[in-house]
Amino acid sequence: MVYLPSGLILPPNAYEMLGRFCREEYAYYDGVDSFDPFSVTPMDVLVTNSVNSFVNGAKRIRAVHRGLAGACNPVLPHIRPDASLLDGAWPEEPLNRLLEAACSAKHVLLPVATKVLHRKRPQLIPMTDNVIIKHYLGQPGVNQAQSKTRAAAVGLDVIRMFRADLAACVEEVQGIKDRLARDGYPLSEVRLFEILVWISTEPVGHYRNGGA
Repeated sequence: MVYLPSGLILPPNAYEMLGRFCREEYAYYDGVDSFDPFSVTPMDVLVTNSVNSFVNGAKRIRAVHRGLAGACNPVLPHIRPDASLLDGAWPEEPLNRLLEAACSAKHVLLPVATKVLHRKRPQLIPMTDNVIIKHYLGQPGVNQAQSKTRAAAVGLDVIRMFRADLAACVEEVQGIKDRLARDGYPLSEVRLFEILVWISTEPVGHYRNGGA
């Protein structure tokens, strides 16, 4: 058993659960290339509908894309495309600025921001939806994340705690990562571990019990 700082226990069947997830969902988000690491593109927004961003409707999609591109494109060059949450000197302050910029855009809070920005910095930014926020900060964190002025700070708090968990099981995660890559599902450690936290903590039991 691997016990993580947040209280989560790394599931012994993690590879099997992630395999079920990837067979069902990989092609619709993770398998769609993001070609420009320094620019939020329309595809970066469109593809998030497959991970329940609820950025629906042509007008909303255009507004979110233009808002995120305008806010984030000036900040993205200050973070290396290969920057990793596992780096000893991870870019905490530039990441905070990027989250603040993203959450300033109309119709964007932390879940949408991170579902788009994970594609720009896949080794650094985990998707941070309400399931992940609740695991690390409880319902008060979910409530605070609804505030435009608090969302980025909540996100950074979650990412710090997520980073501590990931560091505690990085060897196990890298072993699973290698197996999934051989199966045709290459994922960063950050994305793999975020999926695993989500599967382990979301209330319905998707992928925990043998299927979607």
